[in-house]
Amino acid sequence: GSKVIILIISEKSIEKIRNADKVSDDILLEYEISLELSSNKSSQLFPLFLGEYEKNDVNGQITTVKKFSYFNSLEFPDEFHCHRLSPKKMTIRDVMRQILGKRGIYVEMNSVGMQKIEKEGIKLALVDVDYY
Repeated sequence: GSKVIILIISEKSIEKIRNADKVSDDILLEYEISLELSSNKSSQLFPLFLGEYEKNDVNGQITTVKKFSYFNSLEFPDEFHCHRLSPKKMTIRDVMRQILGKRGIYVEMNSVGMQKIEKEGIKLALVDVDYY
């Protein structure tokens, strides 16, 4: 049977990767390992891109949706990941180019889902799914 690796990607989750040539990043390590597994055909890689609802009125009410739009891999270092377990087969920029270039699903987190993620990490969350 075929295995699928689902990467849950938010703009916040990839912010630290910009410094992963100096400070190791576990999320980037997961991306590197996922790319290796998918390259030898033992699994397929499928990103789930998280958008966010923004609180932008006086009462802190959620009124607009900010879709995931962070696709510029040139903002990442053209250096290897400094994590001691990194396979160091691709630069950080190349890893992010491949991950962000994959076809995936865009998901907008509702307020209940965002609160659950903030409290418990990503285990299970309520989501509104939009397919593009």
